[in-house]
Amino acid sequence: MPDASALSGPTGFVIIAPDLRCNNNCLYCYDKDKPQAIEDLPSLDEIVTRTLAVAVDSGLGRVGISGGEPTLRPDLPELASRLRQGGLGVSVLTNGRALRDRSWLEALVAAGVDHFHVPVHADHAGLHDAVTRVSGSFRETQEGLANILALREHVHLDLTLVHVIHAHNCNGLESMARFLLPYRPVYVLFSYCVIQAGSYEKYLDLMTPYAAVLPGLLAACDFLLQNGQAVYADNIPPCLLRGREHLCLDFQKANTLNIVGLKDFNLSESVEDAAMFQPLNAHERSYAQVCTQCAIKAFCGGLYQSYLAVTDSPEVIPYTAAEISQRLAARKCTS
Repeated sequence: MPDASALSGPTGFVIIAPDLRCNNNCLYCYDKDKPQAIEDLPSLDEIVTRTLAVAVDSGLGRVGISGGEPTLRPDLPELASRLRQGGLGVSVLTNGRALRDRSWLEALVAAGVDHFHVPVHADHAGLHDAVTRVSGSFRETQEGLANILALREHVHLDLTLVHVIHAHNCNGLESMARFLLPYRPVYVLFSYCVIQAGSYEKYLDLMTPYAAVLPGLLAACDFLLQNGQAVYADNIPPCLLRGREHLCLDFQKANTLNIVGLKDFNLSESVEDAAMFQPLNAHERSYAQVCTQCAIKAFCGGLYQSYLAVTDSPEVIPYTAAEISQRLAARKCTS
């Protein structure tokens, strides 16, 4: 079996989703369109062997166990333990509801999980539960987060929080930032809602123009930064974050952050290999016509095709070579 313990290569992680079942039913989630029966689930041996092999091939030393909802697997502690024994750092991407059981959380941490990545959809139960379409999910997620905070007092345990931005919550981003700050995560991620190509009509009511999102998003990011909290914005091109490009996770994913996806374990080897390296879901992205003039097009992941399909005039503003030169010169003068 491959051993990833000696890896110290590029920054990033392998993300796996061995189980697409979920106990939430989020409005924006496209994985729910891929039904998965229990008999289709891969074996633990298969997950471990293939994940370690991908990690060795890609030089990445961390795995993110995603879904669906990974905590639905009763063998999750064993999976985490075996991946950890294989030399990988282990993150779990979870809605946090199952972590309200302190013993379950402690079992995962004892097995080697040292990072939880948890989505929070609103700062109150009404909207959060409307997004997940599960009554009580806000309370259960909050109880799970409370357990994580309590455990962090005794063990090293990283927490990152994500807030997915869509039409139903885009007007409350600064309030959301204030709600998330007391958790003191490693970082907060504001992620513009991803609508996959071919399904955007089904989710059309969730999409909102960048222009409607940016004022509140920038205010939320400024609030967090002023309070010493790291924050990033995802699925928003760097030109719309001018002067704040350090917030742009897309920019990092396109240039320095490596993410290898191993989501569909039942795919044939040829299809799986072709779809493996997708740090920016490149097959889902394209560029507006105006982007052809941009001086940094080669370093930008572009926009989701679904956004371009429903937006007559994307708000992107190309960088000019002169602008880049001026900014580099100004930076040199202040360094």
